[in-house]
Amino acid sequence: MDKKVIILDFDGTVYSGEHKFDNVPKAIEENRRKFFPRITDNEYNMLLTEFPEFLNVTSGRKITLAMWKMKDKFPQLDIDTKDFFDWQNNSRYEIVLDPTLIADIDYINNLAINHPTYIVSNSSPNHLLYYMEVLGLNPKLFKDIVSNQFLQSDPSKEHHYKDILDKEHCKPSQFYVFGDSVEADLIPAQNLGMNTIYIDNATLLKNEIEKVLK
Repeated sequence: MDKKVIILDFDGTVYSGEHKFDNVPKAIEENRRKFFPRITDNEYNMLLTEFPEFLNVTSGRKITLAMWKMKDKFPQLDIDTKDFFDWQNNSRYEIVLDPTLIADIDYINNLAINHPTYIVSNSSPNHLLYYMEVLGLNPKLFKDIVSNQFLQSDPSKEHHYKDILDKEHCKPSQFYVFGDSVEADLIPAQNLGMNTIYIDNATLLKNEIEKVLK
């Protein structure tokens, strides 16, 4: 039987729910200034005047894209998206877990024992490990747990998927990527010829995986 490699997104895929990220905008708003630790308050206020839309972005991808634009326009300022990534990794988001919208955790743990299984997420390592423990997922069972750092050369997950493809030494058709975002999770995999499965309800994840393993 051909090897099948499973790649899972985390937030919205292993657990779901309409209100899962309700606390994130407030956390970003309260800490946005900390993403620029090496510029003055006057310089920061100048950036906000030039890029007022920055005050409305809350997703990691949009925040880093905005910071790159700022850096491109003002290269003399010490702006580095690594500062945002470090803040994320040191300041965990408090997500809202709906106990009725969580995947079968025992099944996923067993899946990772029996098949090469990866998690590739846009969330920070700290977030992933903390909520894996909360949910009961054993990180030691997975081949790797990858946190996308939104590189300027490729802010998508595609280069991470390519790394896994190279590591597993098998065809793209043997990869199955499960995620709740077509743009963030699935299109980067489709670009490499991988199979993709859209998940909008975490409780259906087991059934969708079972379909591809049969």
